[in-house]
Amino acid sequence: GFFYGFAKRKNRLGAIKFLVKDPIKFFPFFGWGMWLLDWLFLKRSFEKDKVRLEKALASYSYDTTVLKEPLWLVLFPEGTRRNHKKILDAQAFCKKNDLPIMKHALYPRKRG
Repeated sequence: GFFYGFAKRKNRLGAIKFLVKDPIKFFPFFGWGMWLLDWLFLKRSFEKDKVRLEKALASYSYDTTVLKEPLWLVLFPEGTRRNHKKILDAQAFCKKNDLPIMKHALYPRKRG
């Protein structure tokens, strides 16, 4: 798609990496191709992914005097399904942390 076309125009095809959900690597042909292209598969558990991220990012480092540009790392953040319980939990989190209470969305949280 789009990212590969853009990377090709910028002569960066060898320096583009994606972070994707771990189960995708088991998709016949597509997942195997992603694995061969050295994409990073995440399990969505920071405790499990931290070491994997550190190793992958270290392996992605390279001599910038040769390539002259940094690695392109592409991440597709994913949301969660919203339901009544999650809305109530999010509103309780906002109250507890003195944050604005949202009526139609979940308050974004980060880990790590």
